[in-house]
Amino acid sequence: MADATVRQKVLNATQSWSVAVGRLEVDLSGYRAKFRDRLLALNASQIEVLAILLVNRSRVCSRQKLCEALNLYGARSVDEILTKLRRQVGEDFIKNIPNLGWIIDPEKLA
Repeated sequence: MADATVRQKVLNATQSWSVAVGRLEVDLSGYRAKFRDRLLALNASQIEVLAILLVNRSRVCSRQKLCEALNLYGARSVDEILTKLRRQVGEDFIKNIPNLGWIIDPEKLA
């Protein structure tokens, strides 16, 4: 499933839609995210990237697909979003797969 399709599915989901991996939870209906019961200060793009990565946790998400899913025009915007996500969560839970993209490392979210 393409990341843009996942984003659309996520954005069109019921009001109580949420996804969790380990102790990281995203509530897309309220655009909130928590890690180890601590509310994270994330913007809408960060919440959406996080939701896409969590929904696709067993697949690598490419820069191009994330840009398309979020309607981002600068390819490096994804890098900035991911850097800020890692900083907010305090764990390096997003693994970079060289020349392919990113994937969630669930062991870091336990």
